[in-house]
Amino acid sequence: MADQYVHLGLGQAVQRLIRVELSMAAGIRLPAEALAEAEMLRKTLDQYDLEIAFDCNQDGVPDTIEIYQKAADTSCCRLIEPDKVMSHRNRKDNSRRG
Repeated sequence: MADQYVHLGLGQAVQRLIRVELSMAAGIRLPAEALAEAEMLRKTLDQYDLEIAFDCNQDGVPDTIEIYQKAADTSCCRLIEPDKVMSHRNRKDNSRRG
């Protein structure tokens, strides 16, 4: 049986989506097919979650998603390594049990 999936690299999908977004931002009229492809690419990319944790006050607790705007404005935040987020979660869970 033939492979039923279309294989598209993540970078290529993002690049195609950015190309459409930049064209629209520049005021270029795009055919309906290009807009439909962009929406399909967005839906496809949204199937994957990125696990990112920011800690702006350096308390070891990941801050909320709104921190992206603050990080862009002030460059005050740093990424938390995934293993440190897990170790903090484990400490928090263990402190409730004990």
